[in-house]
Amino acid sequence: VKNQNSLRWVLARWDGKFVIERMEESLQIPDDILSIKNLKIVTSLEGSSVLRRDLKLPLTTSNTILQALPFQLEPLLPYPLDQAIVYPQMHPSGKETFVAAWVTTQETVNNHLEKWQSFNIEPDLISCETLALARWARAFFPNEPEIVAIHENLGVALHHDRILCAMESSDPARLKLFLKQKYPLYTWIEQGPTPEEWNFA
Repeated sequence: VKNQNSLRWVLARWDGKFVIERMEESLQIPDDILSIKNLKIVTSLEGSSVLRRDLKLPLTTSNTILQALPFQLEPLLPYPLDQAIVYPQMHPSGKETFVAAWVTTQETVNNHLEKWQSFNIEPDLISCETLALARWARAFFPNEPEIVAIHENLGVALHHDRILCAMESSDPARLKLFLKQKYPLYTWIEQGPTPEEWNFA
């Protein structure tokens, strides 16, 4: 998490479960951390800079879905497709596939990379806040099939591994009300992640 002239970073590892080994706020990540073998650096776009579009396609193979996706997405985006970067999540169901397409612009990603380069950091992966929250909820509550998770002004609803809803709102109270009305029977994580878990997620 980048905070103007400093950044908060978390060192975590997977050992059958996620383990946070170190968390600090500093002007840069120490060299002893950056020199760790096989270290992967993940940064996050703000939720407001990423669009999510849901599609249902009468297709079941990844190749045919990827070929059809640009034609299906183009009329749903507020900018030209050739300026977009798309991360599709596919959920096959019988003879059709539900696709959640996470979309941002090349300009947004370039600006994101430039900001992190000011800290001498080149991320291996770029996520976004709402997707990170969904992954956190699924990782820490694997036995709950239906979850609503709230963190500050972000909210997600999950049905097993499928993200049904991912929202960012300037009014957290309205966000909570909307999700409670739409998903009244889901397991509710109202407090959201702890700071440590959120930064790790």
